[in-house]
Amino acid sequence: MGSSLGDTVRAIALEALATCSPEDAVRRVLQPIPSGARVGDRQWDGPFYVLSVGKAASAMARAASDLLGNLVWAGSVLTRDGYSDEIPFMNCLEAGHPLPDARSLNATADILREIDALPDDVTILMLLSGGGSALFEAPDKGISLEDIRAVNAELLTCGASIAEVNAVRKHLSRVKGGKLLRRISPRSSLALVVSDVVGDDLATISSGPTVADHTTFADAVEVLKRRDLWGKTPKNVRHVLEEGLKGLREETLKSVEGYDTWAQVILDNRSLCRAAGEAAKIRGFTPLFLGSFFSGEAREIGTFVGEIAREIRASKHPGPPPVAVISGGESVVKVRGKGRGGPGQEAALACARALRGLSGVAFLAMDSDGTDGPTDAAGGVVDGTTWDHMESRGLNPLDALERNDAYAVLGSGGGLWKTGPTGNNLNDLRILLVEE
Repeated sequence: MGSSLGDTVRAIALEALATCSPEDAVRRVLQPIPSGARVGDRQWDGPFYVLSVGKAASAMARAASDLLGNLVWAGSVLTRDGYSDEIPFMNCLEAGHPLPDARSLNATADILREIDALPDDVTILMLLSGGGSALFEAPDKGISLEDIRAVNAELLTCGASIAEVNAVRKHLSRVKGGKLLRRISPRSSLALVVSDVVGDDLATISSGPTVADHTTFADAVEVLKRRDLWGKTPKNVRHVLEEGLKGLREETLKSVEGYDTWAQVILDNRSLCRAAGEAAKIRGFTPLFLGSFFSGEAREIGTFVGEIAREIRASKHPGPPPVAVISGGESVVKVRGKGRGGPGQEAALACARALRGLSGVAFLAMDSDGTDGPTDAAGGVVDGTTWDHMESRGLNPLDALERNDAYAVLGSGGGLWKTGPTGNNLNDLRILLVEE
């Protein structure tokens, strides 16, 4: 969509992302001192081994390298394909996402060997961002890479929340759910975290490698059964989980008492929504923030936002135009068809249907990392003309919506938005603009 209002909503989103730079967040929080670093009122002595994992790993590692300089003993950056840069003192690696691959396992094994060889006085500085669950992986004994990929693929397409997905992941891994902290001890560890999950639960972000975990083997089994996946789960995975239920497998870490460790969220989805609100305000729109817990099925969210636009046009509620209705959170797609797309694209397509015929409106839905689902698009941008425009080109947007094929129809109809990798990962951003 190339209208001026569409350009405005894109500009607002890009400005919000620039404001919420993970690199800048690390620079704000991590304060170098002669002997090490300070975070808030806590001091950590160097030297440091820097382990940066996730979609924002390169940007965060660059900041740490600049700040700590010669205090960096060594380090590793593990991120998804196309997201890495060369960072001084760091071994920069790429691996599969959203499903782990052989590179994920090999990189993780190399990192664990490096950690095991570190002197006890080296502090582990972890820089975590979303995507770490797939990238940083060491399957538990008896589980193959194929097993891990199979169960992850089912979980990621059934509509499960990331908390549900990671409850399972943590109980199939030797590094998730605080298990890495056991490996690190007796060394000190500090984790600075960019949150991509609703509620900023440290135990869920990147599956919480150095924090206590509140989920159990029973929770993992319950997720698979409630999502009707138990029968589709590989035999080896079911065996491990059943052994866990019997107490024959080690549970995730339940307390960090006795460990010298600290973890802190330094950037989150609420920050991104707030920045979008400020960018909208500068452009003359009154920001209306629905919340960062705004989650659920993508098509339902898109429809709901479209209905909000209609209410604003009809009654000037919940706010008179010009208004920017902003929400974050985690939208999911329950895959019903064999199309291509992602939650942002599906939300945008559903909203286009609800906005049909409405003037002076534009809606953007995106994944803040620039990769919405398994596609090269960040999401979609639509307005009140998008649906009719697609139909006028011989497209069938309703059929595409039912087949989860938003990518194709938005691409042909002008509603697909591609940003490339943003170097960020702060979950979903949705912006509805309504002009006077």
